[in-house]
Amino acid sequence: MQMREAKAKTMDRVLFVNIDREEHYQGYCYGYVRTAGRSKIKLHRIEPATSKELDVLDEVLIILVATNPDTGESYIAGWYENAKVYADRQTSDNPGLKKSGYNIVAKEEN
Repeated sequence: MQMREAKAKTMDRVLFVNIDREEHYQGYCYGYVRTAGRSKIKLHRIEPATSKELDVLDEVLIILVATNPDTGESYIAGWYENAKVYADRQTSDNPGLKKSGYNIVAKEEN
């Protein structure tokens, strides 16, 4: 019964993204999603019960969407369960992540 509750909680928090960049480092996948202008990812739209001032949201199902260059049609390219989504771009001391940062993190196994 606990397992179903955990899955349902993750499934309640879903974010469809056209991922801009994705990198793997020490067992984690770091993704960067571009937002309009200098705006933040609006986490309260993923989880309405949270505050608009929330900085990070855990246990989000990230659905990666891509566009077929030949047909222009969108398709699901993959997904990550139990991801962490940050409202603002995060920076890192890792040289590979330093250029544009990240705003989504998930374990590669998820």
